[in-house]
Amino acid sequence: MTNAGIWATDAEGRAIADVPRSTGRLGVNYSDREYIQSTLRHNRPTVATPIMGRVVNAWIIVIAVPVNDEVGNVIGTLCGGVRLDQGAQIEQVRVFGERQFADVRAALSATFHQTC
Repeated sequence: MTNAGIWATDAEGRAIADVPRSTGRLGVNYSDREYIQSTLRHNRPTVATPIMGRVVNAWIIVIAVPVNDEVGNVIGTLCGGVRLDQGAQIEQVRVFGERQFADVRAALSATFHQTC
């Protein structure tokens, strides 16, 4: 469940798309966020530690995955956020070695999987 929205950034960490649009993320710069820096630098998924959301003004966990061009260069990120103040409790966060499998299961029976 991404109850804090889904957004994409360019390679500089600036939001270029978001759902729902009402969040007002377009143009917001996330380049200072560790999850953006790590995803762009290492070309693999990142699960952030809980942080105060810049737009939703609530504690969230963000899952970021790289967006690659046709030759594998990182050209941005795709991010999903889980608000921790609306009953979504994270039961498991796991990142596994070589495959970089990120699995987040929320108590609301929603599941997010990303494999590389």
